[in-house]
Amino acid sequence: MINSLLVKNFKGIKCLELFDLAPITLLGGMNNIGKSSVLDALFLLYTATFPDFFSRQYSLREMNASNFDNERIWSNFFYDLDTTNLIEIETSSIEACHRIVCKMAQDYSTINASSIETKGNISVGINKNVGLTSALNVSFFINGSEIYNAHIYRNNDGLFFPIVNKSSEDNHKPVVDLIFLRPIRSRTINSQWLSEMDVENQLDFIIEMLKEIEPRIKGLSVIPALPVNEIYADIGLKRKIPLKLAGDGIAHLLSFILAITNTRNGIVLIDEIENGLHYSIQPKVWEFLMRLVKKFDCQVIATTHSYGMLQAAHEAFKENNATTDFRYIRLERNGECVRGVTFSPKQLNIALERNMEVR
Repeated sequence: MINSLLVKNFKGIKCLELFDLAPITLLGGMNNIGKSSVLDALFLLYTATFPDFFSRQYSLREMNASNFDNERIWSNFFYDLDTTNLIEIETSSIEACHRIVCKMAQDYSTINASSIETKGNISVGINKNVGLTSALNVSFFINGSEIYNAHIYRNNDGLFFPIVNKSSEDNHKPVVDLIFLRPIRSRTINSQWLSEMDVENQLDFIIEMLKEIEPRIKGLSVIPALPVNEIYADIGLKRKIPLKLAGDGIAHLLSFILAITNTRNGIVLIDEIENGLHYSIQPKVWEFLMRLVKKFDCQVIATTHSYGMLQAAHEAFKENNATTDFRYIRLERNGECVRGVTFSPKQLNIALERNMEVR
């Protein structure tokens, strides 16, 4: 479990340090303060050794990297669009310290295409001229030791590929299992995860949780379809209906359940956690998350704009005597930097009782 996070020169964040993260951590703050960027930074860190790690940053926001020229393709992710900065992201936990450093390569003209050796879907090679126009150097460290170093290039088709200078044998295996759930308006539920839970005889467990929100639900099925398989729900009608038609609340909750059950001992990032959830079910959602995190030893880090969602979280954890499992951190501007203001359970209780603005 991540205990602390450091972000420097990434997107709109010049510098930010967060401490004392909990199994379930909720981030608040004004628009454009950097809540989503914190999640993006964690995603960048833990996918850094994957060949397509940088293009995934664009995919998260449903953007096409090919729409940007060779300068902007990188500068969009540097603070103040200044590529002379170093992007640094670091997390610490009881188990390990993970760190990534990204910088623009100074001498990218020395790469030789003839020296590149392809291994699977990555390229390994160094030095001599290939005429590429820009490159990002990425270094990944575990406990202070560099285990991966690569130049990430963009070819004429707008696609990214790495030329790896240093790599461990396990560098393309996830260091930490991580799933990023985007806002519900752009989310699809992974039907494969549901199928795997069915094979493991865990489907009844999922149905029982969903029934607490929608008592009519009797079962779920995965139906083959294109481009992706479709999930159907039995809610007591003469035939099953697509889950998407059963309501956002059910779909939203199921995405939480499946993400956590398929990220055991890992991290689930949830952007705008309140989307699609009626205020009446929000306390129950937090109870579900509490149970799931403990059952599957997973950490959840989420963002919200909702005062009601924050109140529901505080009440749910207080009623279940689990306030140490929950942390609320509000992001605020501090000069050029962003700071995290952590509320203790007592401070949060006083603030909410007095209807103080803490979002």
